Amino acid sequence: PGHRIESIPDARVESRIVNVAEFDALICAGPLRPLLSQVREFLGAGKPVMVIPSAAQGSDVAYELLAVDDEAGGRLVAGFPHRYDPGWRELKERIQREAGEELQLIQIQRRLPRTPGSGVLSYQAVDELLLNDADLLHWLGVDYTRATCLYTGAGEAGVSKATVTLAGSSPPEAVWTVEKDTDSGLCEVSV
Repeated sequence: PGHRIESIPDARVESRIVNVAEFDALICAGPLRPLLSQVREFLGAGKPVMVIPSAAQGSDVAYELLAVDDEAGGRLVAGFPHRYDPGWRELKERIQREAGEELQLIQIQRRLPRTPGSGVLSYQAVDELLLNDADLLHWLGVDYTRATCLYTGAGEAGVSKATVTLAGSSPPEAVWTVEKDTDSGLCEVSV
């Protein structure tokens, strides 16, 4: 009640100018390059902006958004789905409650739906999964400063397995792995 939600199809996004005064906030998903001026306007007007991150948006857009957010006083919100999931929120609260105890192990393993095609994962799929899981670890309170990536079975179409080792000055290393089972078509991600 009292809130207006408007969706702008991708085809019209560059030609559609949103009047900042008409809205309380902005939520962006999909290609962000055409929306950067609108994001600046909203943040400059002191209004919050939520961006649904995607690896396809590219690191240059991410760095530009962070610079804009710094200028505007931190009103930019990353809309990673796990940040709003009750189970993940409960785990984060538990980790924070038990912060005095040394964290020994967090193990996350899941299977993803079947993916069509050959026995490889596309580079874009690997990037998307890693972006979300790296943020998950950061959001849970672990700060990593270095990443080392190893692709197995790499070719033009993608990889059969990707392993990323995340490291920092004080946290224990995290090893992130994604692999596609060629028999079942399922992808398995482990951290």
